[in-house]
Amino acid sequence: FTNGKDDKPLVKRLYAAAFEEQFGQTKWLNYRGLGWGDAEAAQLAEVIASGVALRLKYLDLTSLQIGSKGLKALADALGKEGSAPRLEGLYLNQNQIGNEGLKALAAALKEGAAPSLKYLEVDNKEQPELVAV
Repeated sequence: FTNGKDDKPLVKRLYAAAFEEQFGQTKWLNYRGLGWGDAEAAQLAEVIASGVALRLKYLDLTSLQIGSKGLKALADALGKEGSAPRLEGLYLNQNQIGNEGLKALAAALKEGAAPSLKYLEVDNKEQPELVAV
């Protein structure tokens, strides 16, 4: 690459293709304890919604700062047909998730999101006794 101006579109396409290929092979994503909040959850949701996470089996978002807004974005992404068809484990405990986020997740799961889901770990900061998704 000799000319940054002319090469940027090519480099962008090459990086996108490499990302999609590698991310598409991923079976386990572990972001535990990284300090992520709603903004980062929304960015991850965009990637999942794009359909590149076809082999993803486990998503660990434990011990972060994700609130209801971030969980709504993830629920919407999981609700897109084909976004994470093999997801078996979703780990969301020790976040800042409240009632609205849990309702969004429950609605998405009821509508068929993450059809292979077997394990769900989540807690509710507003009413811990109401966690029944």
